[in-house]
Formats: sequence, C-alpha cells, structure tokens
Amino acid sequence: MKKCNLCGSYVVQLYPGAFGYRCVRCRSTFIHRAMGKVLDTIDLSPDSEVHEFSAHGAIFRYLNKRFRKLSFSEYFDDVPGGGRKMVLFVRMFRQLHLLIIFLIW
Repeated sequence: MKKCNLCGSYVVQLYPGAFGYRCVRCRSTFIHRAMGKVLDTIDLSPDSEVHEFSAHGAIFRYLNKRFRKLSFSEYFDDVPGGGRKMVLFVRMFRQLHLLIIFLIW
C-alpha cells in the first residue's frame, strides 16, 4: 500500500482515475503529494520564510509542520487587498517580493 509523503499515512483509491487516490489522514491528492516532493528537492531550511495562499488543506498542514516562518492568506472577494476579515490577513499578490508557482501537470 502506498504511503503519503506529506503525513506518512496510507493512500487509497476511492474512485477511478488519478484524482481518485487520496490520503486517508490529510486527504491529499497526487498533486499535493507531487508538490511536497518538489519542495523536498529544493532543500529549504526550516527557518525559510514561506507564504501559502490558502489557510487550509494538505499542503498548508505540511508547510506548517515543516517551516517555522509560515505566513498565509486567503482571498475574499468582499475584502480589499491589505484588509482583514476575522484574523486572516488578505495579501495582495503585487506586494510579494518573490512568488514561486509550481505547475505540476
């Protein structure tokens, strides 16, 4: 049985096709697990500053465990860039100094 590289639990096939394989603990898809493998090859220090554009999901939990300086934001269409909703800071993409987008197809 396959193991999830993000959390170490088991990956099972819930339905046909590539997206049918999900982790039973973190619910990651093959895309999440591929992103984790790419991040592992970059060999970033745990003290690296990392920003995730989502405050939930398998990748967020993986990054939160791996990096001490994780920031995150969410998009809300009713909040202007730089505003706040509850306690989440809504960051504008243009304000970031570095944006790395992993395209895994």
